[in-house]
Amino acid sequence: NNIPWTESEKKQFLDLCNYALSKRKNSENLCKCTIDKISERLSAKYFLGLSNNEQGYLGGQVGYVFCSE
Repeated sequence: NNIPWTESEKKQFLDLCNYALSKRKNSENLCKCTIDKISERLSAKYFLGLSNNEQGYLGGQVGYVFCSE
């Protein structure tokens, strides 16, 4: 299922993701949380060490953290 997230689900994921991102120290790359399907991406679990819940497996989609080089 690839059901689009509801607006509240999007906000929930972005709030959690941005909070976790703000807690990271000495990040070498400029990073942002996104739900867009983009080619360069790291899963939130891999990058932020979030639980599956916080990752946002909501509505069949996964939220991502995008980092610039």
